[in-house]
Amino acid sequence: MDRQSYWQETPTNLYTKLTDAINNSKPDLMRSGLWPKASNRLIPKINEVAPNLKEKGIEITTGEKDSEGNRVIKIWKMMQKKRMSNKANCCLPICVF
Repeated sequence: MDRQSYWQETPTNLYTKLTDAINNSKPDLMRSGLWPKASNRLIPKINEVAPNLKEKGIEITTGEKDSEGNRVIKIWKMMQKKRMSNKANCCLPICVF
């Protein structure tokens, strides 16, 4: 992953990578009704859990497009800067794979 403030991927590529990871680690989840059956159902599932992830310091942005016009999902980990009086957040890359 390049040194950037976020991780970015298309929904199709993210779905493929996540499906492979889930299939290897939690195959029962794949068979339950919880895992989306296709990449076009991934964004609604991500948006559903985004508030819970934000509480844990993981920010997710959906609905943006990259420079080539492809839909992308951006994921980054928020960290509180302890030295700043306004407690502004700074972004650090997150590796999900």
